[in-house]
Amino acid sequence: MLRGGKSKKERKTDTAQKKQLKVAAKKTRYADILHKHLADAHNKTEAMRSEDQKHKKRCLEVSTSSLSGDDESLCSSSELRQAIASKNRWKEKALKLEAREHFLQNQITSLQRCLESKIFQYFLEWKLQDNFSNAKILITMSGELPQAAPESCEKCRRVLSSNCNRTSLNEHQCPSPSKTVRHFCSPQTFHRISRTLQMDLSTFQKASS
Repeated sequence: MLRGGKSKKERKTDTAQKKQLKVAAKKTRYADILHKHLADAHNKTEAMRSEDQKHKKRCLEVSTSSLSGDDESLCSSSELRQAIASKNRWKEKALKLEAREHFLQNQITSLQRCLESKIFQYFLEWKLQDNFSNAKILITMSGELPQAAPESCEKCRRVLSSNCNRTSLNEHQCPSPSKTVRHFCSPQTFHRISRTLQMDLSTFQKASS
């Protein structure tokens, strides 16, 4: 033991005590920090659990109100089924009306074509009668004319006085009590009538289109 100081054993004991105190202080600080973190984590967990419960409660309230029909913005399942059935009925009715309209349009088109055909047929008959009544014949036709005196036939005198050929003279014979008059449609006249009919047909088709 040294004079005026502590012994070596005492110094070791003091050092050991200081170390123990320092370790205990560290443990205490660590325990406080851990406790604080655990408390914060617990509070956060409780807050999240509370929010989750509130959200579930709100969802349950919305679901209950929609099923009970309290919310005016939503409709019940029966109303939804009625709306779907009504939509199907109107759709079926619209399809029937569309089919009927298509049928009527086809009927109108067919009647219009038939009417145009009839009009064209009557038009051709009228044209034929008009043209051939002026020519007195369609292709070759014979007929009897009232008897008249030879001197009353002006056409004979015109044919004889004119400088025409023998064929023109033979095409017309003066009526007499013992003979009948035969009128023939010349090729030039037939060609003129055919050409007139073709032009009338073309005009009618353009007007009908």
